[in-house]
Amino acid sequence: MSSPTVSVIILSYNRRDEMRECINSIMAQDYADYEIVILDNGSTDGSVEMLRAEFPEIKLILLDENVGASAGRSRALEHAEGSLVLQVDNDAILMPTSAMRMMVDRFRKEDDLGIIFTRIEDPATGITYRQGYGSRFLDEEFYTWRFHGCVAMIRRDAIVKAGYYLPAEFFRASEENDLAVRVLDAGYNILYMPSTLALHKRSPKMRDRGEIIFLTVRNNLAVAWKFMPIWRAVVLTLWRTPYFLVTRLLSGDVGAFGRLLGIAAGIRGALSRRRPVSRDTVAIIDALTIAPALDVEAMRSLRAQPPKTPFTTLILRRMRGHPT
Repeated sequence: MSSPTVSVIILSYNRRDEMRECINSIMAQDYADYEIVILDNGSTDGSVEMLRAEFPEIKLILLDENVGASAGRSRALEHAEGSLVLQVDNDAILMPTSAMRMMVDRFRKEDDLGIIFTRIEDPATGITYRQGYGSRFLDEEFYTWRFHGCVAMIRRDAIVKAGYYLPAEFFRASEENDLAVRVLDAGYNILYMPSTLALHKRSPKMRDRGEIIFLTVRNNLAVAWKFMPIWRAVVLTLWRTPYFLVTRLLSGDVGAFGRLLGIAAGIRGALSRRRPVSRDTVAIIDALTIAPALDVEAMRSLRAQPPKTPFTTLILRRMRGHPT
């Protein structure tokens, strides 16, 4: 069987030196059948000139403005030829050199695997991004209902069947959750593979923390209103919105009042695009919110017979500090 082609998609916006390190980590991989597609969102720091001079073999798509993560990835996909797509943030470094091959091998073994995402670690501090279940599962593989898009490999058939990223809905923040729900509903699984690693520096300035928190709340509520039963979306909104307002005001963010209008606008937009997923998909998401599936047999059993999780259990879990 021939090796599948991997299309590595990287969005570029004013991170010239980080981009160079990122590309070098891709080119150091021991898997040979890949292409690199870079979409530049109007960089002004010499990134385009560096890419043309140092990496003439890549596919380079140039835009005049920053269209955001969702629109950028969707446009880049139009130029990608691989049956597997590896999306990589342009300030991430992929390790080890066998990472791409390990992910490809897993896709070849599991026809129902839609997405693999990596462990994410800050190289300066060694802090690892927690994937929704606390520190207990940082070093263990598991199947879940969401993924982090810093470095993730996606089966092209899965993303096509799910409907791609949706540029009209998300400029940034939580676009992965929207796609993950649709991929799961399309019958594909999502795997966290900590043997693959993305080194990703944390921002030292926290330059737009208030904006990111707002976008995350707004977009996650939009996902709920678009896909989940209406009563569930109402409960989540009645909980998350006051919690957002109180915590932001306590942090000194007086602009939080104005952002309530943005949350309301996000909900209206989600209702206009409402596409409820199946009851089985909702049940699977609920079960995976409580605990991950630790192997493919457990994940397939979950699909075969989705359990019923009391909604109060989900609320209590989230109130203990776990992300929604």
